[in-house]
Amino acid sequence: MTRQLVIYALLILKIAFAEVARGPTHIIRLSEGRNGTIVAGDKLILQKYHQYQTMVKNGASVAGAVDTGLLKDPTNLSNIYIGEGFSAVTGTFSLSFIEHILSHDDVEYVEANEIYRATKMRPVYRPPSKRSKIAQHNAPSWGLARISRNKKENTNDYSYESAAGDGVQVFIMDTGINVEHDDFNGRATLDANFVNEESEEDLGGHGTHVAAIIGGTTFGVSKKVKLRSIKILDKYGDGTTVRLLHEYVGKLSKGEKSVINLSLSGPKSKMINDALSSTSNDYNIPIFVSAGNTADDACNYSPSDNPDVFTVGSTDRDDSVSKFSSTGQCVRLYAPGKDIKSAWLGSKDATMILDGTSMANPHVAGIAAVLMSQKTYSSPKKLYDAITDIAVKGLLSFPDGSEKSSHNLLAHI
Repeated sequence: MTRQLVIYALLILKIAFAEVARGPTHIIRLSEGRNGTIVAGDKLILQKYHQYQTMVKNGASVAGAVDTGLLKDPTNLSNIYIGEGFSAVTGTFSLSFIEHILSHDDVEYVEANEIYRATKMRPVYRPPSKRSKIAQHNAPSWGLARISRNKKENTNDYSYESAAGDGVQVFIMDTGINVEHDDFNGRATLDANFVNEESEEDLGGHGTHVAAIIGGTTFGVSKKVKLRSIKILDKYGDGTTVRLLHEYVGKLSKGEKSVINLSLSGPKSKMINDALSSTSNDYNIPIFVSAGNTADDACNYSPSDNPDVFTVGSTDRDDSVSKFSSTGQCVRLYAPGKDIKSAWLGSKDATMILDGTSMANPHVAGIAAVLMSQKTYSSPKKLYDAITDIAVKGLLSFPDGSEKSSHNLLAHI
């Protein structure tokens, strides 16, 4: 097992982007019960490294032993604490030390710092509290009209609840948000940036597009929600495990109803799943993630394989599951994700049409915000159940062979 991990880590380091090579190489998950102890995680790991260094210099036979000339202190050490149960240390470590540290009781497991990507396809084109229903006539995106109808109709009108996400905040963990865009009407803020090489603004457009689907005044499902940017993806839509795990939780403990949107996908990761489960369960926050655009089983990727999050696939205008969309048991339902028009970069009224499960997922995060503005849910699971209960059942057509293992549910509000 140890040898397999080291070989795997070597492969990851060979294919990783240069950006990752400059940053942390691994995340060390500490054993349960360490969170809140006297010795901080980074200091504990550094102590163990110095013990390892001394053992090697003294000629002891230890796992991962290397030439003493290569024994340099680890760099980029940082602690990650989420809730009561998740404690980890990120850093740049030698593979020999990683092999050695796996044998310590304080360490539960180790993962390489991997690449996660936004789940969008190429742009199609870029053009220059009382409960009651409101109609948005001639909505700019067919997706809005579709989620407010039980069946396909020849209309572009979007009917939505007047609460419209009032009193709810959605954290968009993405490329940032163009907060100056008219569609946000001052409701979008830049809260954190974990992409060291870039400013906090959205330089890629993906996060802006996603945010406006969730809560834009024109393009959004939930038109009164607060939109908060946690920047973890660069302008190309790429991020890492470390960015995804970073201490964003400090932004979540404000007592306000909150939702997290993650329109990204990557390799299976116990580290990410444990962290997101802790976030959801300890902070009582629902998390919505995209199924991925690989047209295979979403259970083969993270975070879409996590049972504590709500995974969303994509549909086309004809109520067929999009050819690019991942499917399977891990996808709880599907939402419009093909030819979706939303806000973009370049001006205060810029728009873009995109395809992807990245576009489907924020429709459902927006639905969640609407429901949460009308009612308090005791747990994310209760909210997830409410969303599937009101979904349209049995209308979708699936790519060959995938329907038997998939949930035939279309998002509805």
